[in-house]
Amino acid sequence: MAKGQIAMIDYERGAGFIARDDGEPDLCFHFMDLGSENVAAPGARVIFESIRSSRSAKPKAVNVNVVT
Repeated sequence: MAKGQIAMIDYERGAGFIARDDGEPDLCFHFMDLGSENVAAPGARVIFESIRSSRSAKPKAVNVNVVT
């Protein structure tokens, strides 16, 4: 799994962006892709998987979990 930090959250849209530790471009994630016990906040450290969106073919983050 990849690592990063939540860079921005849009609570109205239920989505945000993750700044990746590997220097690749930021990834979008949807709140539905957060682990069930996770609370997302800007600056939180996360692990995640990167896949291509079936709708836009752009990369996105899934299985996002906050790490302590």
